[in-house]
Amino acid sequence: MPSVSHRAIPAEMDYQTTKTALETLGHMSTVHPAWKRMSTGSIVGGSNAQLHAGAFRYCPAAGVAGIEEFVALTSNQPIPGRSKY
Repeated sequence: MPSVSHRAIPAEMDYQTTKTALETLGHMSTVHPAWKRMSTGSIVGGSNAQLHAGAFRYCPAAGVAGIEEFVALTSNQPIPGRSKY
């Protein structure tokens, strides 16, 4: 369940937004029920949208498993060491 950011948003702004969202999930889930479905695992599931460069930069630090593969699949780039087909 990644957030949606326009590509014109500066990478640093998206990095900080992603970082803040993931670091405050406990609180955010009390603000709105949709946040209860958000987790580091939900970033790579349920979407085929490209991940903003700022969000991608933060994901390894947040322990998002499979983020490199997700980005490769959603950006139509080959996954290193793996056939696309």
